[in-house]
Amino acid sequence: MRKIKFRAQAASSKEWIYGAYHSSNPNCLFDTFPKGLASEQIIPESVGEFTEMLDANGKNIWECDVLENQQQDNDLYKRCRVGRRNGMWIVNYRDGGFVSLWWALETCKLAIVGNAYDNPDLLEGWKER
Repeated sequence: MRKIKFRAQAASSKEWIYGAYHSSNPNCLFDTFPKGLASEQIIPESVGEFTEMLDANGKNIWECDVLENQQQDNDLYKRCRVGRRNGMWIVNYRDGGFVSLWWALETCKLAIVGNAYDNPDLLEGWKER
């Protein structure tokens, strides 16, 4: 059985922390790896789940990460944001289109360049659907 991991920004420091999340207490992330059970106040909007997939450089891909296609020059499809739709991990493009994250990783050389919270400028001018 897989361990479902989350990350969120700590309310006090805005540093990323990792652990378990439960919607019954949306203001806390429970640190279960590796120290044992403890909780920390978080910024609820920053919660993102680990996709269990890696980028072209072997880095963990998290929900709301911004990826860049190292093989694409077209601005419309150069960057994408990781999200979820109907239970499936997807990448959203600037024009509001999307494809599955798995397919995008299989067909493109995608590398993490930031995330929606630390780097909102990477998403300027995007359409949300």
